[in-house]
Amino acid sequence: MNNIEKAIAFSNGEWRTTKELAEHLGDNRPSNTLKSLQNKNGVTYEADHNEYGKTIRYRASYISDCTPVDIAKSRKSRGLPFGLESISILGGAA
Repeated sequence: MNNIEKAIAFSNGEWRTTKELAEHLGDNRPSNTLKSLQNKNGVTYEADHNEYGKTIRYRASYISDCTPVDIAKSRKSRGLPFGLESISILGGAA
């Protein structure tokens, strides 16, 4: 398992600080791993930055082979915004 896969599994959709990730990976500077997550296919990735643009926390999870409804249900179960609240699955505009 490479560092990108470890970072995704470590977060699994929950917010983690870069310090926690560094300790988990045994890496002083996990910034390269986090930069790689931005362009990873099949992964959702969000990050918060400080006033200097440095990533302070992130969350990531796998979304390949998931429907938008599956992703929304997973996020909703964790109390996260899930984006489908304004879409009527039965048709019609919200």
